[in-house]
Amino acid sequence: MKRKNFISLMMAWTFLSISVSGLLMYFDLKPNPVKGIHVLFGLILIGFGIFHLLNNWGSLRSYMKEKNTGSIRKELVYGSLIAGAVLLGAGFGIPPFPQIQRFGEEIAREGGEGRGKFGGRVMFETVTTNEKNGESAVSVIVQKGKGVMMPAI
Repeated sequence: MKRKNFISLMMAWTFLSISVSGLLMYFDLKPNPVKGIHVLFGLILIGFGIFHLLNNWGSLRSYMKEKNTGSIRKELVYGSLIAGAVLLGAGFGIPPFPQIQRFGEEIAREGGEGRGKFGGRVMFETVTTNEKNGESAVSVIVQKGKGVMMPAI
C-alpha cells in the first residue's frame, strides 16, 4: 500500500464528509449524529492534513516562491489575503460575514419573503425500541414536519 495514495484518499473522504455534514448544519438540518460526524472527521482531516503537508512540502514551497528568483508568488499573496480577510471578517463580525453565517438558519425558518423553503423549522427525533427488554435496541432518526408533534413512520 502506498502511503501517499492512502493519505490523499483519506483527505478526499474526510473532505466529502465534512462538506456534507457542514452543509446539513449550515441549513439547520442536523440530527444528533451529524455534529459528531462533523467533529470526528474534522479531527481526522487535521491529522491527515498534517501528513499531506509533509508529503507535499516540496510542491507547496514551489507554489509559494519562484524557483529562479526566490521571490514570493502572487498566488501566495492572494491566497493569504483572502484567508486573512475571511478570518478577520468572521472573527470580528464585519459585514457581510455575519449575514452569510445566519443565511442557512434563516432559509430553514418559516416566514418572510424568500424564506421557509423547507416548510418551517426542521426537527429530528430519535426513536428507540427494545431499550428496557434487554434485547437489541433499534434506533431510528425521524424528521418531524411543521404540523407534526409526534414523529410517525
